[in-house]
Amino acid sequence: MRLGPAGLRGQLVLWLMGPIICLTITMGLFSYVQATSAVAAAYDNSLHGSALAIAERIGMIDGELGVDLPHVALEMLDSDSQDRVYYKVTDSSGTAITGYPDLPNPPATASIDVVQFFDSAYRGERIRQVALRRRIFGSPGAGIVIVQVGETLIKRSVLEGRILTITVVFLAVLVMFAPLVVWFVVGHGLRSLRQLELALAGRDPRALQPVGFLSGPREVRLLAEAINHLIVRLRRSMVGMERFIADASHQLRTPLAAVQTHVELLLRGTIPAASRDSLTQILRSVRSATHLTNQLLLLAQADPGANDVSRFEPVDLVDFTSDLVAEWVPRALDKNVDLGLDSDPPPLVVTANPLLLREMFGNLLDNAIRYVGPHGIVTMRVTVSKGATFVTVEDDGIGIPASDHARVLERFYRVPGTAGEGSGLGLAIVNDIARLHGASLHLATGRSGRGLAATVIFPP
Repeated sequence: MRLGPAGLRGQLVLWLMGPIICLTITMGLFSYVQATSAVAAAYDNSLHGSALAIAERIGMIDGELGVDLPHVALEMLDSDSQDRVYYKVTDSSGTAITGYPDLPNPPATASIDVVQFFDSAYRGERIRQVALRRRIFGSPGAGIVIVQVGETLIKRSVLEGRILTITVVFLAVLVMFAPLVVWFVVGHGLRSLRQLELALAGRDPRALQPVGFLSGPREVRLLAEAINHLIVRLRRSMVGMERFIADASHQLRTPLAAVQTHVELLLRGTIPAASRDSLTQILRSVRSATHLTNQLLLLAQADPGANDVSRFEPVDLVDFTSDLVAEWVPRALDKNVDLGLDSDPPPLVVTANPLLLREMFGNLLDNAIRYVGPHGIVTMRVTVSKGATFVTVEDDGIGIPASDHARVLERFYRVPGTAGEGSGLGLAIVNDIARLHGASLHLATGRSGRGLAATVIFPP
């Protein structure tokens, strides 16, 4: 499905990626905070365990308060591979019984058996401490002791750094690959729309059958049904148009032909000169109206919606143009115009509607003969180049200014100052019929440097 300025797929990806990225970052930060909290709790529990172990070894030794710690336990407290561990046991008077006497005291007095964690600085390093108060029984004067265990934050910092690195890498990978995943998932979800698009894009403009695509999600099926309803209404409208064209062809041509016949019969008789001039003007107007009617009906027939592709058949352009030029020779002789044909060897076959093809090239010949003037030369040429077939009608008349080449393809446009009884529809009809056949019309100056060369190009 194309993106365009902002394709539906691209818009959905952009709309989804914003919330996904915000949610991902939020979850990443939440996970990091939770992980670091768990790490801090684990290390705090380790400190608490060490403090409990020390507190369990406090008692009266030789009548004095002391700590009976095995030598191995003391070595374990001092021999951490990364962090340094400090401890201190203080009696109720604040005198240090054992450990590091200058270890900072707890910030405030807490209740007995309440565990107190706090941060402090010791020997130029930040440390995490736990303080535990215990009452010692068994001897007068014995009271409350405070057990402190502190540890530097090296292992904590290293582990938190690892967690942060893992979190950042995870978020970066997710942010990088999430758009691709979302793009694929959205594309899969829009596959039904793409199938509907292809079904419509590859359809001939003259085909007005309902779309056979009614599968996929409910929204796509509803869209296909709406398109089918529109096609049904268009087909009814086209049928009505074709009926109107058939009726108009009969209702307009018949009375015009009758009027023209009566006027021509009157002109053959003996009538006053003034009446003859009036009848001549009437005949000219009737012929012009007949020509305009035929052009309008042909313009309606050239509408892609009014023609069925089943009317197309193989046409040999060499034989076709040869017969057509032969039909137009009398008209050219009446205008004192030299009409000729130049073509490559046959066969040069295209798939076309013969009736519309005759009208298209007939319009080009009519324009050329009409505007080339007496003693002019009109040549119809059929050639092949690189697989494409070129049919050119060229004259050496006054031609059309290059600035008007695009405008003369518009309906009812005539070059200012042009003489003659044109309707401004001839080249517009040729252009429409050419497009109906997948061909194109190109206008240029004739080979002699004057006149007009109108070329219809049928692609390979």
